[in-house]
Amino acid sequence: MPSKPLRSWDDDYVDSEQEEEEEEDNYPISNYDERLNEMFEKVMLDHLSGTTTMVSIQMLRELAMLQHEVAKRKLEKKLWNIYLKAGTGQWDTPESLKTNVDRGVWPIPIQNMIKFRLSESKTSVMKNEGELGQIIVCEHLQVLDEKLQHILATYNTKKAQSIGVTDETEKRIKNFITRYSLVSYQMKLNYELAILLYDYDDQLLERTYLQMKPTDYQ
Repeated sequence: MPSKPLRSWDDDYVDSEQEEEEEEDNYPISNYDERLNEMFEKVMLDHLSGTTTMVSIQMLRELAMLQHEVAKRKLEKKLWNIYLKAGTGQWDTPESLKTNVDRGVWPIPIQNMIKFRLSESKTSVMKNEGELGQIIVCEHLQVLDEKLQHILATYNTKKAQSIGVTDETEKRIKNFITRYSLVSYQMKLNYELAILLYDYDDQLLERTYLQMKPTDYQ
């Protein structure tokens, strides 16, 4: 029986039924993926060499992919929670803590979703943008929570079926994800949060300025 083709670390999680329907050419492996796989195999072989565990590298990689996906979803959830705080005026930033203007500012991605949702609305009852933004973000957060629960349940099932996966092995897997496979995602999130913070505080400064009712000469 041929071995299962390796998935890219960038691929989103799919369940076993979907995976069986995928063709081999749907598993593009980049040089980066190959390097990550080589590093993972080396780290885990070094660990297993000091144990009597017979668990396969392929099984450990499957567990690592699931943990990697959990970590990705948690980063996405962190970003969307900031969206919610910004839109509802609950984000504590250097500028928001010293202003008395309305602190609710929906980030541009959510503003675009609000506009699209309003344009697609076929009902006569139109929600205001603030309420609609909150609905959009909360819906997405709920979807993320459901995906996280499903992936974690799959992980726990696979772990239970993998005799020999110790707490130390699991620790090594999580450490690999933090140090290597998740780095680019964390960097991207940090960049997005920095831009988001700048735009948010800039909007609050503009509102503060307009609240002062400046004349044309100011």
